[in-house]
Amino acid sequence: MKRTLAERAAEVKLTMMRGWLKATSGHGWHTIKFSKADGIAYCTCPAWKYSHEAPKHRWCKHLEAAHLKGLLKKLADQGCA
Repeated sequence: MKRTLAERAAEVKLTMMRGWLKATSGHGWHTIKFSKADGIAYCTCPAWKYSHEAPKHRWCKHLEAAHLKGLLKKLADQGCA
């Protein structure tokens, strides 16, 4: 049975750093950053990097987990260059 994005996101562990998030789901660490310049959240995971969507439409379980835990908004408020 295929799991939903929210179910997979529940397994992600997030650590808030200064201006970025560290995310893991058991297969290494990925970095989530939010750019104030273009208003887009970026993730270093393969699902985000190799998506065929434009960056503003890309999504992965790490971004979903950050969104569900309210950390994506906090990261956007802090932002980075």
